[in-house]
Amino acid sequence: MRKFCLSSLLLSITFSIQAQLVSPLKTLIWSDTLQQFEFSDYKLHDALYFKGAAFDDASYGYFPYFFESIEMPFPGTANIILSDEVYQPVALKRGMLPTDVFKVLQNTPLIKIGYGVETKKPYAQISIVPLRKNANTGLVEKLVSFRYNLTVIPSAENTIRGTDNYALHSVLSSGNWYKISVTRDGIHKIDKTFLDGLGISTSSIDPHNIRVYGNGGGMLPEANAIFRHDDLVENPIKVVGEEDGRFDAGDYILFYGQGPDRWAYDSASAKFYHINNLYSKEAYYFITTDLGPGKRVVDQQSSVQPVNQQVTVFNDYAFHEQNLDNFLTSGREWYGETFEFETSQSFPFSFTNIVTTTPVKVTATVASKSIYSSNYFSMYAAGQAMVVNESIPAICAVYTCPVANAKKLEGQFTATSGSFDVQLDYTKLAQDAVGWLDYIEVNVSRNLSWTGSQMNFRNSFTLAPANISQFNVSNTNSSLMIWDVTHPTNPQNQLTTFNGSESQFAIATDTLREFVIFANNEGYTPGAIGMIPN
Repeated sequence: MRKFCLSSLLLSITFSIQAQLVSPLKTLIWSDTLQQFEFSDYKLHDALYFKGAAFDDASYGYFPYFFESIEMPFPGTANIILSDEVYQPVALKRGMLPTDVFKVLQNTPLIKIGYGVETKKPYAQISIVPLRKNANTGLVEKLVSFRYNLTVIPSAENTIRGTDNYALHSVLSSGNWYKISVTRDGIHKIDKTFLDGLGISTSSIDPHNIRVYGNGGGMLPEANAIFRHDDLVENPIKVVGEEDGRFDAGDYILFYGQGPDRWAYDSASAKFYHINNLYSKEAYYFITTDLGPGKRVVDQQSSVQPVNQQVTVFNDYAFHEQNLDNFLTSGREWYGETFEFETSQSFPFSFTNIVTTTPVKVTATVASKSIYSSNYFSMYAAGQAMVVNESIPAICAVYTCPVANAKKLEGQFTATSGSFDVQLDYTKLAQDAVGWLDYIEVNVSRNLSWTGSQMNFRNSFTLAPANISQFNVSNTNSSLMIWDVTHPTNPQNQLTTFNGSESQFAIATDTLREFVIFANNEGYTPGAIGMIPN
């Protein structure tokens, strides 16, 4: 989540050896109720809050932090010590956080120091999570006032950011480039007809020089600290028929493309959640033939280490989300179906080869609006109740109050088949009540079996240090291919052993691996946009 600077303290004290400063008294005005904020997963979460608080869930979870940028008299390293601290127990009039949220707290506040440059001057950027667990009582306490003592020690080394290497210019700045679009994850296929229609003269190119560039799908991260490519990256591809130096009618390109929406794994809840792209329904890739021989997908050997995990199932998921209604005609929070007159609605999901012995996990976020009464949402699937009469409180009638209150519904059920409906019921206890659906997410387990068309698969159950897992994909044949697309801009051809009707391979699963299995002549057709200017 984007960091919000509370203020800038412009102080400059110079000493021959080091500089020291003591801040004025800082007072934090805490809210006595939990507040809801949208974090990097683009979902609402309850959080503690004080006036002017910043949030960065990648660094501090859902805890608020105090941020201040301080001018240093010279480049160097800074040390900070708190003084005159006053703490109070965290006591909320409304709302409660799970106790395990506070397990990470120590008996002193977490303090981090970063460095930056503003108007060509060095700055120390201090971040303080103003919470602690009292060593004597074990209670969680909030910092309500304090001073900080900052010492700056000059350094011969450059401690300021700016040593990273960046591209001097975009690869798109010269040569002929052609833009294409993809809408889903998977193997994409480009043939001669497609290239000719795009504007590339296939009769005059050497197919060895075909290159595909792209940085994968999803939105750019908002936090500056999160990695992102500073220019387009060349992606390894497979060009069938390039050996003769011509791109003939039967030749084609295979590349792995990611769509605009992303999924991420939450180890705490042991399920995947989606990140809906708020700005685009397509992701884009670029083709050129002007830069010489391009990258090709290389083989990845199966691990020879002893196998300690056998994989015959995989995680799969799906979501339903429609951006139909923006309450304030402002901001990026959108909701979908309305529950006003049609208060019971069903949403179909379908999965092939579902494992019926593993519970299906369902998550939905809904909202309710009424100034007179609380109202209720219930959630069912396959005739089984997962959430019954979850209360959503009324809003207040003051214009500063939220337009509606949101609530996350979570449950699980036992599926008897791969096709089922998720049903949401809205119980209106007031005439003015209106409900909305934000999204529904479904997490299932499927048998790892080839279904006749390309399929992405992954397995979170074997995710652990030192694990070597053997993946056993049933119902296959020797002509099928499996690519390791864990790093989507650098796919690798996973070599397998064909045993009966199973394709088998072993690999370390200390990180979450993603694969795609496909026939060597299949692929989704990307969208053709055409030649773009430099």
